[in-house]
Amino acid sequence: MWLSIFGIKASYMHAISVPSKVYHLLYPTLNYTLCGFKAEKLALPPSTKRATLHIVSVVPPNRLLCSQCAKMQERQEIKWSEASRGNALRQVSKG
Repeated sequence: MWLSIFGIKASYMHAISVPSKVYHLLYPTLNYTLCGFKAEKLALPPSTKRATLHIVSVVPPNRLLCSQCAKMQERQEIKWSEASRGNALRQVSKG
């Protein structure tokens, strides 16, 4: 998945948990998912006490995007497109 911020393309990283069929999107510079969970950088053996989210660059097949991450992604893309439109309008009015 790609996002575009002010015309610059960046790739979302992903977070998965071994027992889950869901994957999450991470903020580009943080170890937190868009829906608020913390993800670990190190791939440790799966714990039976808790399902740790691990950062991965490729999502394994048959996983579904977390519905909350999908909503947050949509909101961010709307906000960024409105911001880039605002910047373009300001530059036109300066010219």
